[in-house]
Amino acid sequence: IIEIFKNNKYIEDSSTFNNVMNGTMNDSYLIPFWIWQENCQKILNEMTNARYQEEDYVKFNLPLMKDNWSTANCVISARSIEITLKGIPIEKITSFEAAKRRIFMSATLSDDSVFTSTIGLKSNDKVSIITPDNANDIGERLIIFPQYLNTKITDVEIKEKVKEISKNYNVTVIVPSFERVKFWDDIEHSQILASRYNNIKEGITKIKKGEFKGVSIFVNKYDGIDLPDDLCRMIIIDGLPKMKSEYDLAVQGMNPNDKRLICNQIQKIEQGMGRGVRSNTDYCAVVLMGSKLADILGTRSGEEYFSSATKKQYNISKKIWNLLLEDNEKPTIDQIFELTKPILIKD
Repeated sequence: IIEIFKNNKYIEDSSTFNNVMNGTMNDSYLIPFWIWQENCQKILNEMTNARYQEEDYVKFNLPLMKDNWSTANCVISARSIEITLKGIPIEKITSFEAAKRRIFMSATLSDDSVFTSTIGLKSNDKVSIITPDNANDIGERLIIFPQYLNTKITDVEIKEKVKEISKNYNVTVIVPSFERVKFWDDIEHSQILASRYNNIKEGITKIKKGEFKGVSIFVNKYDGIDLPDDLCRMIIIDGLPKMKSEYDLAVQGMNPNDKRLICNQIQKIEQGMGRGVRSNTDYCAVVLMGSKLADILGTRSGEEYFSSATKKQYNISKKIWNLLLEDNEKPTIDQIFELTKPILIKD
């Protein structure tokens, strides 16, 4: 695939493409659509060539993609080549298309246009929205953002405070990658839990049984975990969640303010914040950290994509930050974490 594209003058002159070819891990190059359309049939012929069918990397014959191949996105990075459709040809999945009744379930839905763009609902389809009468799962959350209040506060200072608090309370840390785990894994009483290790259920069971107390570090796991009551009294969201695809990385490189990407990341952050509060009687302190997270919430209006309940809690928390800032323009790490004390002791 690279051989087909790299002799194109337009691509050859691209600094991003050359960075990818030199192994730069942060860059992703989206092939321009007109160059993809000129070459896509040649690529499809190569990928479905009979001589490759015995190779390990040929896993399928692209049944959902072939008819829409010319409008696909092709992204090349140092990690992989990703070819994705702009939309799923949902009509090709006959069991779904012929279903008399469909039920769609979502814990959070910030953009209902996906019903049309992804799931293929028509304007005349009968849709019944089923929602609970009462939001009885919203407990108390105080949110603090030390580096937003004082840019000189370091990650190490936050980690030291987390160590201190974990002596009395179970603390959860959510990191976006295994690379970031290295920053946290020197905490004496800690456990690293990840889908790759297949140990998440076992780790949570240890906390439930009282066999573990300290810092539980979850790797890129922002949903699907329930840590009610004393299983988690403080949750740390360390940095931005990873992008789901090479295409999203490429779009972010071209337009960091892309609303769809910001919305997706904020939704993941909000899901992560919800791991420690599972009922209306539950309570938890939330600590946000990282310059990229500060940028997306502070300068790119990311907080606007929170759900109404989380947005309300975030704004109440900001009022409390402002009270602190009135007394001290550059509050210390101790002063900022002191804000969490009333919620932890239920004052």
